[in-house]
Amino acid sequence: MLQRGFTLLELLVTIIIGAFITLAAVTFMHNTAMSYHTQDMTARLQENARFAVQMMSYDLRQAGYYGCSGLAPVDSVPAVDGVDGDGADSDELTIRFSKATGGAVDVAGNIDGGDEEFKIVTAGTTDPATAQEYFGAGQQIVVSDCLKTEVATVKTVGVGDPSEVTLEAPLDLDYNATTTVRAYSDAQYIIKERDDDGIPALFRVEGSEEQPLVDGVDYMRVLYGIDIDADGQPDEYRAAAPLAGGETIVSLRVGLLIRSISNKTRDDENPGEYGLETDEREYDVLDQVGIKPEDLRVTRRVFTTTMMLRNQS
Repeated sequence: MLQRGFTLLELLVTIIIGAFITLAAVTFMHNTAMSYHTQDMTARLQENARFAVQMMSYDLRQAGYYGCSGLAPVDSVPAVDGVDGDGADSDELTIRFSKATGGAVDVAGNIDGGDEEFKIVTAGTTDPATAQEYFGAGQQIVVSDCLKTEVATVKTVGVGDPSEVTLEAPLDLDYNATTTVRAYSDAQYIIKERDDDGIPALFRVEGSEEQPLVDGVDYMRVLYGIDIDADGQPDEYRAAAPLAGGETIVSLRVGLLIRSISNKTRDDENPGEYGLETDEREYDVLDQVGIKPEDLRVTRRVFTTTMMLRNQS
């Protein structure tokens, strides 16, 4: 019985067809993986942007809050201000307020103008450590009733309940037993590189505490909504600068340029996301045109938001 196998031409055709099928399958899998990876990076960018805006919004909702009086302290600084990077560098944003929770206590008795000490009631506790958790030496506090407000600096805090607080300088005004004392916050948002890996991040700085909030933030721009005619609404937006008489900041516009961050393989000579083209584009962030970040294989997006200052408008 005559047996026949494949001819050389048939084998070549079979191999070529198989190679095309394998190539198509590999290409499909690669494109699917890259598409998933791109969507995942975009989702992470959006998540980081939402978190950054959420943290800023939390502080901005309290900006200018100094107790039930609704009045700024004597000789106070603006509730929000900052530093204009003028395109070359990121802006810096400072938000000031008294904490509505986590550090509000009542005074035990009246306070006379000129006093350098008074007593606070610490929720009935007799634990010295707990009593001193509210305030510490060198900390700024807000003393406020429903008519007036002052900012003072703590010198010492006693123990027990009530506990005595002494100040670096005396208060100017009189206060009654309905007065509350709150911690004064000066929260600053800046862009700087992380110490461990050099990746730029959005930091929140309060006192000696410096906390990285969002990694991969290449640039931040802040514009201030200025109320010129005292109607509680912004008439124009401009960069950080001293206010003219009668002007008030009632809102903010924040623009963030954020890039993708992951642990995937990187090229030592051109670090960034494996499989992406090098991003050499320029970006417009609010009024700043042509922002040119470092050339990296990353995905970048610009996110902007507008936030009202409810204690100022």
